[in-house]
Amino acid sequence: MDARTALAVFVVVVSGARHAYADSAPAPLELAWEAAEGCPDATFVVQRVEQILRAPPTIPGGVMARGVLQKTGDAHFELELTIRADEAEDTRTIEGTSCAALAEAAAVAISLAIDPTRASPSRERETPAAVAPAPEAPPLARLVAKGEREPLAPPNRVALGVGSAIGSGSLPRLGAGIFASAALDLRRFRVGALGAFSFRQRPVFEPALGAGASFDTFAVGIFGAYMVPLGPFAFGPAANLELTYMRVEGFGIRSPKSAWTAWPTGVLGARCELDLARRVRAVARADVLLPVDTPIVILGAPGSKQYLYEPERVALRFSFGAEIVLP
Repeated sequence: MDARTALAVFVVVVSGARHAYADSAPAPLELAWEAAEGCPDATFVVQRVEQILRAPPTIPGGVMARGVLQKTGDAHFELELTIRADEAEDTRTIEGTSCAALAEAAAVAISLAIDPTRASPSRERETPAAVAPAPEAPPLARLVAKGEREPLAPPNRVALGVGSAIGSGSLPRLGAGIFASAALDLRRFRVGALGAFSFRQRPVFEPALGAGASFDTFAVGIFGAYMVPLGPFAFGPAANLELTYMRVEGFGIRSPKSAWTAWPTGVLGARCELDLARRVRAVARADVLLPVDTPIVILGAPGSKQYLYEPERVALRFSFGAEIVLP
């Protein structure tokens, strides 16, 4: 097991132990902490913050912090610390030769963000074991597992996405297209709207005459999903309600005509997300489409009318894209 793997396991175990403790009251600090092997852990940072403040914090909205302490060379360490307090977010990078000193610096910075009137870096450092928290006091911090994606995120965000999709059953042949979406990211919930269109298909249904039809389809709709985070991933069920439009135009026949038709479609499926960067994530979906009252396309060939195509009652669609999450 390498240092990063050992770290991940440690953080999850510590977090699980503290969650039951923290859920009893709102915590003024949510801390996500990653540290190289042999460096102070999240419990150390929280204890130092408690010692520095020495009293319940006064900041009304609480503080959310994330620290990544890693070894970058021989006897050289780097700390990236992000602190969010009262809708203001600050990220700083500190380098040093001692990871213990960097952890101490993180505790001081977090303490100042919680309560500038009480936190003082010049106070004499105490041994963590020397101060026992009062049993009746509300918890100062909630330790957050590495895979929990919520601490530094504002309650509501906007996600703008684009991507491509392939599907079968809605068109005469396997179809492909592109889509765009806009959604509210409400922590684990996603609620939004989408628009999509499929590339034109021109199947020939009467080779002897060269007669066929061109199909153009696009859809608009709304969707919702509930996501369960698992490390950098999130998985969950999703559903859409769409209105599908189709334009059909004949060719290879005398006096070809075009016609528009539309029908509602229910969509049930699963959604997967993968965080690629701080504000960028990949999104994939696998869906079952359930169209209602689909049309029958008939081609008027010379001397007869020929049945051409009717969309399937159950269709499949797979999509993949990317989203930018704001702010």
